[in-house]
Amino acid sequence: MRRVQAQQRPDQARRQVEEDPRRDGIVEPSIGDTSAKLELGTVRVRVTVSKMSIETKRLSRLATLGGVMAAAFVTSCGTPPVDPRERGRAELRRMSDTLTNAASFTFSTTEEHVRPGPGSEPVVRDVSRQIAIRRPDGVWFSATGDRDGQVWYNGSTVTLVSRREEVWARVELPETIDEALDEMSIRYAMPMPMADLLYSSPYEAFWTDDTTGGWVGSEEIDGRGCHHLAFQHDAVDWELWVAEDEPALPCRLSIVYKQEPGETRSAITFSDWNLGVDPQDSRFEAEIPDGYERIGLVERLTPEELAELEEVAVGDHTDQD
Repeated sequence: MRRVQAQQRPDQARRQVEEDPRRDGIVEPSIGDTSAKLELGTVRVRVTVSKMSIETKRLSRLATLGGVMAAAFVTSCGTPPVDPRERGRAELRRMSDTLTNAASFTFSTTEEHVRPGPGSEPVVRDVSRQIAIRRPDGVWFSATGDRDGQVWYNGSTVTLVSRREEVWARVELPETIDEALDEMSIRYAMPMPMADLLYSSPYEAFWTDDTTGGWVGSEEIDGRGCHHLAFQHDAVDWELWVAEDEPALPCRLSIVYKQEPGETRSAITFSDWNLGVDPQDSRFEAEIPDGYERIGLVERLTPEELAELEEVAVGDHTDQD
C-alpha cells in the first residue's frame, strides 16, 4: 500500500459431445450400405436405407457438434482470470477506475480501530464518518463517536477541529489531494487508514511489486455481493471487499499493521456512496466555532532536517572540546 467457483473446462465440454453416437441406441450403417435387414419373429423384412438420409443426418450431427464446441470456446474465453493474484488485481483495478473516473463523490463509514493500550488490553475506538471528495483539491469529513471533529482541505491548507477538546489547528499543504495526503502522513505522522482510496489512482496507492495474495471468493456485505480480496505486504496485511455489480465500489476495508507494536488494526465498512454530487466551494471552507483555542501540530523532522540538526549538535560538541 502507498502508505472459485468451479467452472466447466473446455476439454470437459468436448468429451461430452464426442461420446460414441450409439449412446442413444442408434447404430448407423456406413454410407456404402444401401440396405439393412431387420428380423421380426420369423418374418424377414428388407428395409432400404437412403444414402442421402444418412448423409443428411451425419451432417446435422457434425453441425451440432461444431456449435457445442464453439459455445464452449466462447464461454472459456469470456471467463475472468482464474489465477487468484491476477483476478485480485483485476478487481482492484476495476474499483480504482470507478473512483478515478468520479470527479466528486460522497460516502459514509463505520469504523473500528484497535490500538495497543497502556496495559495488556488493547484500546478499541468506534468511529462514524461522513466524507466528501472533490478532485483535485477538496476534502471534508465529519467524525462522530470516539473521534468527534471535522477536517477541511481546500487546496492550500488543512484545518482540523476537535469538538470534544474545543481546539483547532491549521497548516499549509500542497495543492492536490495526493500531495496533501503524502504530507500529512510523512510530515505530521497522521495517516488515514482509508487514505489509499482517496488518491487519484487507488490502484497505484494500494499496489506494489512485492504485494502478494489475490482474490479469495465472494461474500455478502450488508446484503450486497462482494469480491473478497486479501493481500500481504511487509508492513501491512490488507483485505478489500469490492461490489460485484456496477459501480465497483468498496464495501469494506480491513488493515493489520504488522510493524506497529502490539495489536494494531482497522476495519472500515462503507455505505451511502454517491458519485453524482457536485459539492459547493463552501463545503471545503473551515467553520471554527467561537471560543475554540488554536493549537499547533507537531511536525516530524525530514531526513535532511535531522541530518542538519545532527551536524549542528556535533559542531557544538566540538566547540566545547
